[in-house]
Amino acid sequence: MEDKQYVEIDPLEKESEILSLFKEYDPKSYGKNDEGFDWIEEEDSKCVVISNPYSDNDLEINIGDMNEFTVYFGDAHDHFWAYQEEYEYMLDMIKKILLNEVCEAELNDADGKWFGFCYPNKSEIDKDPVELFDFCFNEKEFSKHLFKSGYSVSFSFWNPVDNKTITIPAKRKRK
Repeated sequence: MEDKQYVEIDPLEKESEILSLFKEYDPKSYGKNDEGFDWIEEEDSKCVVISNPYSDNDLEINIGDMNEFTVYFGDAHDHFWAYQEEYEYMLDMIKKILLNEVCEAELNDADGKWFGFCYPNKSEIDKDPVELFDFCFNEKEFSKHLFKSGYSVSFSFWNPVDNKTITIPAKRKRK
């Protein structure tokens, strides 16, 4: 039996499936020649937009550019390779975002400089930011800067009723 992790798929063949899976959200599909979508790189690629009824924080799924999927939500985006397992993971993540079970979390220093993002489950947003963003804080230079300057983490949900921002002040040097 072939491992589905390595089963290649054609992203363009998944457009109708994606539209069908999320039909209750009335998704719209756009191409490179549609107004506002000239950023799409390849002529036959598409962007499926799920409009957010709660805010202007829509979810977009770019299908086919560079033979992959790219999900845009909040100020972040994530790439998914054209393999069946990646595709299924992406669909699951989108479902959880739409149900407010997953959010986009963004780490910025005190001056607003972006350091990273992730998509945590709602149950993880009360975790220590150092743990949530270990991939940033494990980098000594980033960690030193963030602790010295202070930082914030913003959590953006589909329904913004659950949005929150936490601010960690700069560490003061002891005298």
